[in-house]
Amino acid sequence: REQAIYENVPEKAFWYMTFSPNYLKNIHLNVAQQYIDNAESGTKVFLIPDSYTKQQKEKFEQWIKESESTERNENDIPTAYNQENRFKFITYHFQQKIFSWNNTPNDEVMVKDPIIYIITPENMNYLQSESLRSNDLNSYIKFKDRKTAENYTTKSYLEQYHLADNELKFVPIQVFIDGLQKDLAETIVWFGSFIVGALLLSILLLISLAYVYRLTHYERLYIS
Repeated sequence: REQAIYENVPEKAFWYMTFSPNYLKNIHLNVAQQYIDNAESGTKVFLIPDSYTKQQKEKFEQWIKESESTERNENDIPTAYNQENRFKFITYHFQQKIFSWNNTPNDEVMVKDPIIYIITPENMNYLQSESLRSNDLNSYIKFKDRKTAENYTTKSYLEQYHLADNELKFVPIQVFIDGLQKDLAETIVWFGSFIVGALLLSILLLISLAYVYRLTHYERLYIS
């Protein structure tokens, strides 16, 4: 807002989440099939909480259209959305809090009333379709369980989409979290070792200075 990057800016901060139709079913957030069909045919479908006022909703709609509209480039991955830039905004009501997939300690883990973008292969813009790979929890692709991941990452399945040579690798969330904890533990150990080393070096330096001072002072007394 301060830098005036967009002409239209939402009036308040909000949670913006990207869910597939399958994930919506998994969390029991019911969306009419016609809107799922719209998303799968290339329309960007957004679910806006019914807690938003009419003015707040209009501000968001204007902002998302401005920020998401793209000009087609011949090098872009072709999708129906890239050709027509269609949008649809739906009001929804959901009482339960939703897991945010957040990995920032200061932010909430369970949130209420997020704005949800229903993502499908055909309604991605070029930035989204070319940014599917990720090394953290922000990846667009997540599997419900290990069995599902194994079914959709076999070499024969990936070959259908010319992805076999990409060497895709998915790890359980627990392994990812364990890795973060390990990295944190290693950082603490290295930092602690540095502090201890610096402290020992300081002590050694003080002892050396004291020893030099003692010798110098002793020589003065001896001469006197």
